[in-house]
Amino acid sequence: MKRRRVLQLISCAPIAGLSCNGDPSDSCVEPGQAVVVRKGASQMTLDEIERFKQAWGLLVLNGELEQLAMGHADLDGQRHHGTQIRADYTAIVNPDNYAWRFLCWHRAYVLDLEQAMRAALVADYAARGLDCREADSVFVPYFDGAQYPDWLREWMPTGTPTGVSVPHIDETIDPDSGHESNGLAIGETYQAVMRAYEGQSWTCPTAPPSPRMIAAAIAHDGFDAMSRALESIPGLITEGPDPAGAAMVREGAEEVVDKEGANAMVYGSFLSIADIVEAGGWVTTDPMEVFGILPALTAIDRGRAYDEYGIQAWTEERFLAVVAVINAHIQRSPHAVLHFFSAGESREPGVRGLYGSSAYFQDAGADPHFYMLHCELDRYFATWLQTHSDQPPLEGEDRLFKTWGGATEWTLDELMDPASVPFAYDELWSAS
Repeated sequence: MKRRRVLQLISCAPIAGLSCNGDPSDSCVEPGQAVVVRKGASQMTLDEIERFKQAWGLLVLNGELEQLAMGHADLDGQRHHGTQIRADYTAIVNPDNYAWRFLCWHRAYVLDLEQAMRAALVADYAARGLDCREADSVFVPYFDGAQYPDWLREWMPTGTPTGVSVPHIDETIDPDSGHESNGLAIGETYQAVMRAYEGQSWTCPTAPPSPRMIAAAIAHDGFDAMSRALESIPGLITEGPDPAGAAMVREGAEEVVDKEGANAMVYGSFLSIADIVEAGGWVTTDPMEVFGILPALTAIDRGRAYDEYGIQAWTEERFLAVVAVINAHIQRSPHAVLHFFSAGESREPGVRGLYGSSAYFQDAGADPHFYMLHCELDRYFATWLQTHSDQPPLEGEDRLFKTWGGATEWTLDELMDPASVPFAYDELWSAS
């Protein structure tokens, strides 16, 4: 697959009533009308980084970031996740139309953030007599490497508040986790605090996702299969029988506490993984059955202290050995890998199982990591769109995408047409 390099330049259109460069006769650009070229986060210039941070801060101050965050929290209103990973790390499979809207909704969401940033920074530059054409070049970068760039880590250190308040929507949040919504009733608001413990997820310790899994996902001709493979379905990263690894997983499964009772699902899930490892591949072709391995992955990720999901009897040696086998064979979906690597898990004393803000459904829309990881996921989607035109079978209102009150309402046709959106990627995804 060849990489496409975009060479389109930013153009400008007049906007009435604003002036640039201190000259009242000089007109500003209409923000968001020209095409911006999105780069990888590690490839940004210092000026591009600074403009991004300035624009983000303006959206915090004017309240638009808060509205964006609430838009993502509105699952049933927006219908934008085929599989919802909740704060207790369990998965809920939503109706088909939710799954079919996932990629296009998040394409619109990242685009809407980008449009809002451009508009806010253009107005700010114009008010200060600066060249607002530079302000209109702001873009959302994508994650493009195994480690996130230092500028992002330094800009958003653990514990930095955004000034954004969001509603408490997830009753599954662990009451011992230290999350800001602890003790609140559903619907009460709290100030979201941005956290990132990148790389501290047991089942998603590295990013980017496996090239094998991305390539397999975008090799699907049908939209439905491609979208689900990117969003929610775990995949193989190696093939070939591994009887020794399978035996190790089965031995661990037999040590699951109450495996015939409350933890029967976790027990069965470890056995399913052992079958896959021993066979060197999937033992089923049914995507819904593939979800059967998720309880075991949940036990690993949320059971680091060995006091949850039936694995509290495991020694540290057992725990690490089973983790090594699973990570050598199976990986979560590209969407999940990006989320859980980015969020990570707190290993601070006394703070058990608290994941970074991009893993919480209601916090995610206030976290810059979230938009960047979805920009990377959208780059895979954009690569698929170069050679495919199959659309999800959405009808009526499901073909319209308005992610928050101040956003543009995009149509399905617009979002699936690369020529109809005001952005492009400097490079599309390639396995090489």
